Amino acid sequence: MSKNAKDKEKPLERFKSLFGLGKASLPAVPRLEEHAIDLEVLQELGKDCPVAQRLKVIRDLTEVVRTRRLAQGGAESLYSLTCDLLHPAHGTEVRHAVLNFYCTLVRAQMCFFTCPTLRDPLDIIRAHCFNLVLDLALPEDLPLRLELVRALTDNGKCLNLFEEQAGAFLVKWMPEVLSAGRAQELLPLLVNVVRFNSSFLDRTTIMGFVQNTCILCCRTNLELDVQLGLELLDSVVGYGMVSAELLGHLVPTACRTVVVAPFSEPSWRLMRNLLGTHLGHRTIGYLCRLLEDRSNVCRSNVCDTTLLKGAVFFVGAALWSPKAVGSLQHTAAGVLPSLGRALDSGSAHPSVAYEAAVCLQWLLAEGAPPLGPVAWDAILNLLATLLTFPQGQPSGRQLQQMAHELLTRVELSYDQGTFEGSATHLFELVDQAAQLRPETSLLRLVEFRIRQAELCPLRWASQMAELLERFLDPVMATPAVQLRLLDLLASHRHLCQADELVEKVLLPHVSPLEKDPAVAARAVRLLADVLLRDDLSSQNTADLLDVLQKVLMRGWRPEELLALKAAVEGLCHLFQAHVRDGQPTVAVSVLQLLSQHLHQQCLDGSPPADLAPLRLQLVQTLVALRTSPLYQVGLCDPATGQVTFSRQLTCSFREGFPCCSSGSPASVQQLCFREPLDALLCCLREETDGSVLSTLLRGLPGLLRDRAVVLCGRLSLRRLSTWLITHVAGDRKLLDKVRTAGGEALLYPVASALVLYRAELDAQSPLLLLHVLESGLGCKPAAALCLRALALAALELQPATAKILPELLQRLAQLSPTVAVSLPVLEFLACLIRVPQLYASFVAAEYRKVFAIALPYTNPARFSEVVVALAHHLVALWFLKCRVEFRKDLAPFIMKNLRAQLELGEEERRDPAVVKLQEELLATLGDLVAQCSFGSCGAQPRRSGAAMFLLEQGRAQSWLLPGHRLVTITTSGCAGRPARLSLCDRCALFCQEPALVHGAEMSMQQQHQQNPLQQQQQQRRRHQSEAAGRASGLRHLPVTQDDLSLERRGGGGRAGLVLRHVCGCWCCGWAEVLVRRPTGNSAWLLRLQNDLFPRAATSTDFPLPDVAAIFRCHLVDTSDETESHATSASERSPLRRTNSSPEVPAQDLPRCERYDSIPEESQPLRPPADWDSRSHSARRSLEGWSQAAVPPASCYRDRGHTVSGASPASDSGATATTAYVDLYRSGMNPRFVFLHLFRNLGQTERALPLPESDVERSVGVFDHILTYETHRMGLLYVGPGQSGQEQCILSNTHGSVRYTALLRGLGSLVRLSELDPRRTYLGGLACTGEDGTHCLCWQDDVTQVVFHVATLMPNVENDRHRGNKKRHIGNDYVHIVYNESSEPYDLATIRGDCHCVCVVVEPLKLGHNLVSLVGKPEVLELLRPPPEPQLVPDSSLAVYVRQTAIHANVACTNFHRSKAGSSYVNNWHERLQHLERLRLRLVERSSEPQPDDLADL
Repeated sequence: MSKNAKDKEKPLERFKSLFGLGKASLPAVPRLEEHAIDLEVLQELGKDCPVAQRLKVIRDLTEVVRTRRLAQGGAESLYSLTCDLLHPAHGTEVRHAVLNFYCTLVRAQMCFFTCPTLRDPLDIIRAHCFNLVLDLALPEDLPLRLELVRALTDNGKCLNLFEEQAGAFLVKWMPEVLSAGRAQELLPLLVNVVRFNSSFLDRTTIMGFVQNTCILCCRTNLELDVQLGLELLDSVVGYGMVSAELLGHLVPTACRTVVVAPFSEPSWRLMRNLLGTHLGHRTIGYLCRLLEDRSNVCRSNVCDTTLLKGAVFFVGAALWSPKAVGSLQHTAAGVLPSLGRALDSGSAHPSVAYEAAVCLQWLLAEGAPPLGPVAWDAILNLLATLLTFPQGQPSGRQLQQMAHELLTRVELSYDQGTFEGSATHLFELVDQAAQLRPETSLLRLVEFRIRQAELCPLRWASQMAELLERFLDPVMATPAVQLRLLDLLASHRHLCQADELVEKVLLPHVSPLEKDPAVAARAVRLLADVLLRDDLSSQNTADLLDVLQKVLMRGWRPEELLALKAAVEGLCHLFQAHVRDGQPTVAVSVLQLLSQHLHQQCLDGSPPADLAPLRLQLVQTLVALRTSPLYQVGLCDPATGQVTFSRQLTCSFREGFPCCSSGSPASVQQLCFREPLDALLCCLREETDGSVLSTLLRGLPGLLRDRAVVLCGRLSLRRLSTWLITHVAGDRKLLDKVRTAGGEALLYPVASALVLYRAELDAQSPLLLLHVLESGLGCKPAAALCLRALALAALELQPATAKILPELLQRLAQLSPTVAVSLPVLEFLACLIRVPQLYASFVAAEYRKVFAIALPYTNPARFSEVVVALAHHLVALWFLKCRVEFRKDLAPFIMKNLRAQLELGEEERRDPAVVKLQEELLATLGDLVAQCSFGSCGAQPRRSGAAMFLLEQGRAQSWLLPGHRLVTITTSGCAGRPARLSLCDRCALFCQEPALVHGAEMSMQQQHQQNPLQQQQQQRRRHQSEAAGRASGLRHLPVTQDDLSLERRGGGGRAGLVLRHVCGCWCCGWAEVLVRRPTGNSAWLLRLQNDLFPRAATSTDFPLPDVAAIFRCHLVDTSDETESHATSASERSPLRRTNSSPEVPAQDLPRCERYDSIPEESQPLRPPADWDSRSHSARRSLEGWSQAAVPPASCYRDRGHTVSGASPASDSGATATTAYVDLYRSGMNPRFVFLHLFRNLGQTERALPLPESDVERSVGVFDHILTYETHRMGLLYVGPGQSGQEQCILSNTHGSVRYTALLRGLGSLVRLSELDPRRTYLGGLACTGEDGTHCLCWQDDVTQVVFHVATLMPNVENDRHRGNKKRHIGNDYVHIVYNESSEPYDLATIRGDCHCVCVVVEPLKLGHNLVSLVGKPEVLELLRPPPEPQLVPDSSLAVYVRQTAIHANVACTNFHRSKAGSSYVNNWHERLQHLERLRLRLVERSSEPQPDDLADL
């Protein structure tokens, strides 16, 4: 194309030409030069030439026609010139040469005309050549004829010009060619004919092709021929030229060829294509007919075997294989019966069975469609046939393996629930092949047989016997199957009677003595489980126990340990079950077997370590034995602590009866604990395993707490005590064994439990136990436990405690004071002080040890306020218990230790509050020690009647001294002004004339004869100085000259006579000094020996008998009152101070000792509310301390008479000055006494007088802080069935006998009407009878306790909720609950906000009780009670409960005070704090400072 042409070309055409999208152009056909055959050559091929020459020319032309294109008509010319040479007359060689030339000519020239648009120039010659092939019939020409046909048809692809004749010819010619062995040349030709010319082939032709090909495939041995034949058949099927008539040839041929490995794939492809056509279902039917044809089932006919084998394969592969034909809709139920006919067990070949097994594998593969019952039954039938093939035949073992795998798949379908066939048939197959089946299959079989047996309970025992007989044989089943069978038997043993089960099944077939160890163990458990049946006869029970006993006695061989372990476990469980609710006789027998076995293991040398778990279980069972209050035998659950008791099994011990002598009903079986306890003691002595020994030591305390078990079993407490002391004494081997068992601390709970057996221990055992407990003080985990046990031993084992007490105190003094042991140590000292016999012979060294033990716990920097309070209480109490001669040496020791605590490390002094508390507590104890170091007296003074007479008209004034002392001085005096001879007007009148004196005597006699009312009226008008004559029951003293006369000084005038009814002004030299301290009050009555009136002419002193007369009068008055009180007290139980436990008699020691009776014992202790001795007020001179009446108003004068003035002295040479008279008008001034006694104290702080202001009221408040500790606590009785019922508990009016005994031991029962609330602490109880007629009180040297006993208070009729009782008990911090309801007591039973802790007492049998603390966690954290309830005997219960309640009340008080933001140690501390606050207030109110010489004024 020129450049201009390209420019003119449109862009779109250029774009199309770029991508080849332009106008289509025909491909360029190369122009081949045509070769024209020379005429000469043609002439030489003519008939005229000799044959040889013609053959030579033909050979020369062969190369030309192969490489060159002949000119038109050239091929026809060559054929016409040479066709005559094919005549048979010319010979075979000539014919073959001509035929070869024709083949070359046709093949070569056809290659030059491949263009489809050109007309084939060989049409004529191809037709002539095909006719030539038809005409030639000589056998030797067959190969060349075939080659010529291939050339003419392009190997079957082109049948132009002879397509109508080719089919028939090929069908007719095919047998000849195949028989000549030319199948490899013919079959590809036929394949192409079918593929490229199928439209020219009629049904007959296809039938011929298929028939001849099938015959070839079935008869030839050449692999290539068969493959080509299968290819031809596949082509026929693939091009849809197959018909139903062909199935009879195609299907058998494919069945026979598919079994040959090289032909499997093409044969399967052929059959798959055939099954995919419209003849697929008919093909399956034809295959099934082949399988059902009995003539084909012949082992000798190999062909028929291969036919069946292929048919089975095609059926399975077409329907169920992964490459199955999806268009087929045949069900397994319609095909499987045909497979079953093919697998006739009598004539089927194993190879056919193998193919059937493969088909079943496909059918039962995972993900296969579900099958119906008919299909499953057919499958089972096939499996039954497969399982019958013997393994000796070829492939028999593999076939058996496949059959078992198929059976396993069926069983899996059964487990999954997809199996819908007959389960009976399935497991019959499993049963038939049981010896070859795996364990899982046999387990299914056993389970199925068990379920079948359930359907017929009447034959259950016999069927189970058959199963056991067959499968307990080791040859038939593995141990796993046997175990499963026994498990199923155990779970279904309820289906028949127990006796039938034992007689028909267990005893004949289940013998644990000759079986596998695991099976034997399971058999033992089964026998033990059967023993739990209630319907088992005694004979069968004995037989089963004999079998188990044989197992226990077999020995310790390794192979027998499993059965032995199972026997022990089963018997332990059996014993527990029968104890709870079962046959008591079985429980007794089983306990005997267990005890004997444990004893045998411990005595039989060194048992293997593998038996340690058995001994552990035996020990756990035996130490769990308990008895109820009714002596019923029970077992304690170690996890929960709950005890379950038997209703028909009782202990053979009763209180008051020896072992095995108490009677019981026939239905109740008695149990003796002798053998179990002996076995445990033997195990304790011989055990070498740490875990067993640890469990035994942990369980022994709980067992020993049950006295009935120990007393019934007659446990050797001496041997047990010896074993304990042996471990503690230093036996290294045993000690290491105990440490390995879980710690040395496990020994001491056992020793603490033995303390309760006071009556059962021999003479040496208590001492051994105390030594063990003493050694436990060095073991930190057990120190608190040992201390509590020692405290109980001090109450129970007094003789042994007395022997070891000095050594024990030394050990306690060396014990490190820690928080963990603080409260237990103080509890021990508190219990020890209640037993005077233990410390009656103490010397100073022992008391020093006691203080060395208690003093470290008074340090508030290290311990809580509860511990500090208890420690201070005990230090004070023990100091008062000391003999007076020891106190002066112990006082410096106590103060030195207290000051040492104050001077400890700096880290403890950083808290100012703690330092201040330490200093205050030091001051309180210092005050007590200072006052009581050289003597003892009561903590509260009490004015006698004489003192009241002397001081009732006196004056009083108070000073606050350094050292926390509040001093009140009260002086005697008279209310009248001195007139003559320093006498008041009244006294002077009596002294003027003898007649007046005689008249006075007569008037006094008449007054005694008057009635009491008139006498009382006259007494009100009489002078206060005559108080001595107004007392009821006053005896008139004989009149003497000394009583009636007194010589006057300073003149010879008539002597004035003084009657015995002297005036107070005659006693003006008396004074009372009252010292109030933090730890108590002391009062001293003094008399000035100097003359009161040195400037007077007459002395007012009088002889000693006159003073005695004054005192005698008032002593008579008070003695009568005392006698009346003593008389009433003898009729009741007096309120007494208790020094020891109730069973310890008090000692008659001198009254000067503080631990003897104190002044408060015979008189009420509480001081009056007005004990403040206000200055300048005679009415406030402690009038509440006596029952004397308030002085009449006539005894007092108005304010005008108190003004100082001159009083002339009669018969006196000197006249008193105004100041003198004013000074002595009413006796001595309190300052006069104070300056004589307390002047120049040498203190840096001066004495602070109390002014007449509101500060004085602090003295009254101070007197309300008692000098002793007070506690009030509720006491409740909870009867049977009253747990949690508040109204019923508060409504109780009485309790049991043991409850009453507890009340007697807690305190004294006193009558409320005889008590003065101002002197005795009653805790709010009314003395008028509203709260009952009696109350329960207790006191010691420093404590008073009142118990609000609910049973002593009356039940008000209209008070349904018992509010009159609850207002007292509900406000108590601590409740003592005597709980006989047999149920746990709840703190919330008595509703209220105050009570925090309950001391719960649960009475047990044989005189023992469980004491526990139930309360708020915050308070229990302060008390740190023992983890388990304490077991306390009745003899020590009252002391222990009272001590626990007092400690709990201290903790509760501290808890409530801490919530309010303050602290509490004791009343002494509060009194000291009050004095300190009073000092601060006085200092703040003090006026300007005075000179030191006048500071005290």
